[in-house]
Amino acid sequence: EAEDGFYIIDQHTAHERINYELKRKGLEDRSFGTQNLLTPLILDYSRQEADSILEHSQELQEAGFQIDSIGEGQIALRMVPDFLDPGSEVDTIMHVIQRLAEGESMVRVYDEYAAMKACKASIKKNDVVHGSVLAEILKQLSQCEDPSRCPHGRPTMLRLTRNELDRMFHRT
Repeated sequence: EAEDGFYIIDQHTAHERINYELKRKGLEDRSFGTQNLLTPLILDYSRQEADSILEHSQELQEAGFQIDSIGEGQIALRMVPDFLDPGSEVDTIMHVIQRLAEGESMVRVYDEYAAMKACKASIKKNDVVHGSVLAEILKQLSQCEDPSRCPHGRPTMLRLTRNELDRMFHRT
């Protein structure tokens, strides 16, 4: 409740917005480490595809991925960003490569990744949230660049003015 009416908060989308902005900032600032793979992962492509992928090796390196050509059409993935979930390395690098080949920037790829990770890490719609946790979410949400929407575009809150409530209860 506020002076100008009542706010209905979607706890999932509010928490998702907070997590998204934190994750995106970390990715954009490159405030993550890298992890060398004990055994390089070998990716097989046609020679033309491999050459095209290697053209993006600098962008991939800046994103925490180290790739090398090890033969005609073969690429070795030797290093990954440390924020990847174990076992997701191949799927992630293939997705990143595909998006870069489609002309997307690394910033856009980061946005997609941050949105996906934020959604999975956020409070779910039917989770019971204690008042102190909700108060902290509201505080952090107020500090977001775009507190009104989650990264997928859904609203984080709805406002009902006192006049709207009066009309709903036929008190006009």
